[in-house]
Amino acid sequence: MMDVGSDNQANTYGYSGLSAVSGVPLEPDELHKIVRHTVEDAAKMLECSHMAALSHVPAEGRVCGVLTVGYTDENFRLWGVSLEEAGAIATVVRTGEYQLIEDSELLPYPLSERFCERILIVPLSFEKHVLSVLVGQVDPRADVESPEWHERVRAVAQRVGLFVELQRLANAYQEEVQRRQYLRDVIAAILEERSLQDIGQMLLEMVASRFRAEIVGLFLKDGEEIKPIALRNISAEFGRDIARIASKSIRPRAFASTMPIYRTVNDRSVLTKEMRERLAREGIRAVWMAMLQLHDQIGGALVIYLKDERVFAPADVAAFQGLADIATLGIAMSRLLEDQRRYATIQERTRLGREMHDTVARSLGALVLTLETAQSFLRQENTIETEKLLNAALELTREALNDTRRAIEALSPPELETMTPAQVIAQELQALERAGIATQFVISGNEIPLSKEQSLALLRIAQEALNNALRHSQASRVRVGLLYESEAIIMRIEDDGVGFDPTLPMAPNRQGGYGIFGMKERARALGGEVEIESTPGWGTQISVRLPYEMPSGLPPSQVLPERASNISAEALPPKQDIAGEALPLEKPLQQLRLLIVDDHPLTRQGMRAVLEQTGPFLVVGEAGDVDEAIIKAQQLRPDVVLLDLQMPGGGGIAALKQLASLEPRPTAILIASIPTEDSVTAALRLGARGFLLKDATPSELVSSIEAAHRGEIVLSPGVSAWLTELNAHRRDSREDVELNERELEVLRLVAKGARNKDIAQELFIAPKTVEHHLSNIFAKLGAANRTEAVRLAIEKGLI
Repeated sequence: MMDVGSDNQANTYGYSGLSAVSGVPLEPDELHKIVRHTVEDAAKMLECSHMAALSHVPAEGRVCGVLTVGYTDENFRLWGVSLEEAGAIATVVRTGEYQLIEDSELLPYPLSERFCERILIVPLSFEKHVLSVLVGQVDPRADVESPEWHERVRAVAQRVGLFVELQRLANAYQEEVQRRQYLRDVIAAILEERSLQDIGQMLLEMVASRFRAEIVGLFLKDGEEIKPIALRNISAEFGRDIARIASKSIRPRAFASTMPIYRTVNDRSVLTKEMRERLAREGIRAVWMAMLQLHDQIGGALVIYLKDERVFAPADVAAFQGLADIATLGIAMSRLLEDQRRYATIQERTRLGREMHDTVARSLGALVLTLETAQSFLRQENTIETEKLLNAALELTREALNDTRRAIEALSPPELETMTPAQVIAQELQALERAGIATQFVISGNEIPLSKEQSLALLRIAQEALNNALRHSQASRVRVGLLYESEAIIMRIEDDGVGFDPTLPMAPNRQGGYGIFGMKERARALGGEVEIESTPGWGTQISVRLPYEMPSGLPPSQVLPERASNISAEALPPKQDIAGEALPLEKPLQQLRLLIVDDHPLTRQGMRAVLEQTGPFLVVGEAGDVDEAIIKAQQLRPDVVLLDLQMPGGGGIAALKQLASLEPRPTAILIASIPTEDSVTAALRLGARGFLLKDATPSELVSSIEAAHRGEIVLSPGVSAWLTELNAHRRDSREDVELNERELEVLRLVAKGARNKDIAQELFIAPKTVEHHLSNIFAKLGAANRTEAVRLAIEKGLI
């Protein structure tokens, strides 16, 4: 063994790479070339046919491969070994003295296969610290006994070490650069709205490239199951088998580590017998797993399947976990954006449903009744009344067409293209003046231009408030004020009408009821607020505040315009004898007393004309909202109440709840333009005897009312499937409730006592999305809270 002390003569040995790096910033590729050239010079100086450069990492107690010259080993920079297993290399590191050995068995694998007999091991030191090691195959013809050769060894030991260590740091830097590029690629794929499978496949290619692994899989937890999302060089059958076995049998402590787990197929601590056998059939010798972990929740795993056992350096372990973290982030972001897109779709469908119901469907429902009544008059050759009805039908048709165009194009009112909101509101007040309501409009402050969204929200809120004053409040006077403050615009609307109780629920159910609730939502979506003060008999005051600047952190609004109906149709003609259709059921001897409840006057009038002229009915009253309906039901004691599903005061569902307390309780039938499963189920659960569509023919309407009054349940053909479910519910207390897989996952976690935040972390979704799922669960189960939902789910065998 020879001492590698300092020697000034070492400076006489030239290195073409030294001057090239003096004070010059280099790109990683340029640095690699210089370091390689430096090691190649060292190999020539020491008369070595090939050489390997290793880095010593004292903090880890390891030596790691850096590069090779004279032979190619693509995996060498990924190789590393602990000093305890490094043999003669460890001795050189500890003593700081170079060695010339003859036995390759003193070297660790794979160096032991590349070097034999005259093997030189040189420690490369800086200030007595061994930074790296060179292992060279000395040429048999070299005179290793000569003083000159030993001098060259000392020179190499002094000068090459810094270059090799610099290359190791450059490799680490390149690793970080590559990791950041991986993250950028994943984020770009997410923003391009690529599928989760595509993103998973991208992640697998990153893992394969970094670790030169051929067989890689990405698996995600889906509730209690594990499912393959992306596979590389793995058959779909193998992926499903592994996922199935892991779902039911993987050891829980396999998920306890926050770092990658390496196991051979013979390891019984994690892998079950079935798993080991399945891996063995594919020739897999070992698996390396990195968990996809968010906080303390496991969402899946990246798995490398190895056909040969390998040893991974700590840097490799950190890199693998880093890729798993990127996968965790990517999948969480992808799922979050997917949930947001789904939520936006639901919001848009809700918005369109609201628009269509409040405009198109209502106009078409009235149109059907108007045309059917006109048809009856036409049979009697009553051309005067027929012409009146056809004119009304023509106006309804035009209005429905305009409403359809607005709903499809989601356009703001054309007036806002050329006028300010104040000018349009002034026009709305003129319409109230024509209806006999005195108005006053006051503008204060210097008018400040509003954004398109602010203008539309302000106008829609004003239209809704003025429409309520016109249709429901029985007001004789309305005052509107606009105040332009420095930071916000204030609008106040007051009327002297009958007022209402603002403490009653204003939020819509799943079927609608968007009036006052819609006003508040429009303001809230723009960072504003709506305050309503009203007392029965003392009028209503509405105050709206919209800030000019959107508060920071407020999400963009999903609320889109809603339109207040303002159809003005001619009154229907008075009752006359009409030759109606032949009815399928025999008429009872006594007329049934009917109460028609619908907030659309033309619909009520058309329905009244059809029913009184074609059936054994007497319409004893009409009502335009829930409160009026209950009052008239108490006063008039009708046999049957026909309820519109959506109208002010909570709609037909809210009316059903209050009708249940009346004695005697009238038969209730709900009529809707667009039914939903929830509305049908809720109506029947609350005691409704029928659920009809507004396009029902007169004969269907007559026969349904009579059947419902006899105690039968009558449904339009489009909703008749729910009758079977109702009968099944009566026979079996375990009602068949359809919850999708995500809702079941949320419900199971609720049953375990998880909070919304915990559920969000477990499922990689946003807390708002959890709230949305819980709302659906409560509606489907008919539950009022989390405890009741869990109880009902257990009773029905759902969890």
